[in-house]
Amino acid sequence: MNSEDKQNNAAPQPVTGAEPNNASTATNRAPGANGQPAPAQAVAVHRQPGPVARAWTDITSQEGWWKRVLLLMVMGIVPFLNFFVAGYLLKWAIETSNKEPQGLPRHRFDSKSFVWGFFYMVISCIFGVAIVVICFYLNCFPLVGTIIAFFFSVFASGFIYLAGMRMVARDRFSAAFDLSQVLEIIKRDKWQLFLAVFLPGLATVLLILAVIVIVSTVFLASNVGNLLNLFSGLSGLGSAYGSYGSSALNNYGHYYSSQPDVVGSVVGILAGGGLAAIVGIIMSGAIATFGQIWAVRSVAQWVCDVAPEWLKGKDVPYTEKPQSTPGAKRAQNQQPPAPSAQK
Repeated sequence: MNSEDKQNNAAPQPVTGAEPNNASTATNRAPGANGQPAPAQAVAVHRQPGPVARAWTDITSQEGWWKRVLLLMVMGIVPFLNFFVAGYLLKWAIETSNKEPQGLPRHRFDSKSFVWGFFYMVISCIFGVAIVVICFYLNCFPLVGTIIAFFFSVFASGFIYLAGMRMVARDRFSAAFDLSQVLEIIKRDKWQLFLAVFLPGLATVLLILAVIVIVSTVFLASNVGNLLNLFSGLSGLGSAYGSYGSSALNNYGHYYSSQPDVVGSVVGILAGGGLAAIVGIIMSGAIATFGQIWAVRSVAQWVCDVAPEWLKGKDVPYTEKPQSTPGAKRAQNQQPPAPSAQK
């Protein structure tokens, strides 16, 4: 028998211990003192932006977004064209995704958008009347009623947005009055819905107030001369009548020739005030349309967080209330205990 056969027939050596795994040893060996494991390092968790921030990103994500927003703002203040805007926004809302930004779509002003926009205005009028009546009676109670009316109006605005989305998602007008489904989706996260409606609305109100202040300042600055002439003429007429009685009115032609042009000042003030009012109303309406764009998109992003299938026309399961009747408690106590798992 040669040496190779002896090596093959040799008895195997007993295993006294497993060889240490270099990878596990390197993992378990701590860089700290005395071989103790290093403390776990905190991992930074990236938080997804809220619905309002994502809605703003959707609006401004595409190049030249301001042109489309400006077009919607102009259409929003024109009767009948505002129906296209409302339908456009609702159709864009049901296509919302919280995974990646979705800019304002092109070429969506079709007959379907007009119909949905018209129906949305009808829904807004129906629910709006009820909201105004309820808020009127709530405001009869000082302070507390006003606060309740404020929160109620914000949630009611979100309710109207959701009703319009439900109508378009189910492709029928009656779906807007599916109150149980709309209220069920609101219960998922009502305070985030409140912010999705309130923050765009707050920004809209502040912008409108800024426009009113700017327009009023320009009007006053451009009509300083007319206002001074008016006050001077009226004060001079009053003093002349008080000094000379009715003779001042008899000689009004001579008096008027020496006084500022009061009639011209009044005409200038009325013309300037009318122009300022028209500009303020147009700009306020355009800003309100932008606020609607932002609010509708924010509410749609909120729905994507709580129940994205709801935007596709599907029903969400209703929240089951826990049974608290004595019979339910007795039946729960009589149930046999669950068998313990065998080890």
